[in-house]
Amino acid sequence: MMFFLRASKEAIWQFRPSIPFFNTNEASVFILTYSPEINSQQPFALTPNLINSFEPGDLRRDIWVNEILFDSVKYFYPFKYKQNSGPLTEYSIVFRLAEMYLIRSESRARLDNLGGSIADLDSVRNRAKIPLIGNINYGISKDSLLLNIEHERRIEFFSEWGHRWLDLKRTGRVDVVLEDRIGYDSNMKIYPIPQSEMDRNPFLSRQNEGY
Repeated sequence: MMFFLRASKEAIWQFRPSIPFFNTNEASVFILTYSPEINSQQPFALTPNLINSFEPGDLRRDIWVNEILFDSVKYFYPFKYKQNSGPLTEYSIVFRLAEMYLIRSESRARLDNLGGSIADLDSVRNRAKIPLIGNINYGISKDSLLLNIEHERRIEFFSEWGHRWLDLKRTGRVDVVLEDRIGYDSNMKIYPIPQSEMDRNPFLSRQNEGY
């Protein structure tokens, strides 16, 4: 599961850090050393909702998630990148093999090739050592299979390049999933038009709703 090393066999596209004795921006931001509520340099923690979404025995939960106790409060944080200083061992991965499998799995499902879709999905699940859909629910419906793929993408790509947000937007499920989240408003799924663009184009006379 050490797919974020510079010699990763799963990497398709990755960035080499350019600062000596500095590994990735991901590690420097995500690896918590203090409470994220008071540390502006490391302001993120994983939600209980995500932590509870891992299936029992999922290796990704064990290897890609770490925790810190601060003032008797436990915070979980992404631990895909494990080195924020020292000799260069990790590159920032943009695109990796698991994404290819899950893209093809979703494509096959939408084309009604459910058997092929399950095979691709199970390639990722097998790596995580969790039960295979082909063994426990081979007769799964197309709609349910697509939801399983969405869930697998959430678990596989958490804290990577905004995958979750973009997946929910492109599938039209963002309001359904986020409607009960504190601070979320439906307008947020559409970005504001930059004022500089509105200044350049007289036909952009109206800002997107909510901004």
